[in-house]
Amino acid sequence: MVNQKSVVIGFIVALALSLAVGMVIPAYAGYISVFIASILTGYLVNEDIKDGAIHGILVGIFTAVAVILLVMLRSGSSEKIAGLLIVVAVGLIGSYILIGAVGGAIGSLINQKDEH
Repeated sequence: MVNQKSVVIGFIVALALSLAVGMVIPAYAGYISVFIASILTGYLVNEDIKDGAIHGILVGIFTAVAVILLVMLRSGSSEKIAGLLIVVAVGLIGSYILIGAVGGAIGSLINQKDEH
């Protein structure tokens, strides 16, 4: 079962970190923020590795969709950008899913180590 509170906390942390890290390392801000936020989410879930990875994936998906929507709002209704944006969106969602899964699994592993 999905712990919605942990996913929402992870999503908010990912957005906040994306803004903060984006000022220092703009090219990798999204990846770093999703990774750290999914580690936090996996830790908060307090379940096994599979559940931590699933929750990390959800954080990655929600963050990717938010970033894509922000880019679409900034670019306006330009037809030239629309085709490229679709291709980039698929790659971004896929990479955020992988990063979220790894981060969520690591977070749940950290939580399991703390319990023992």
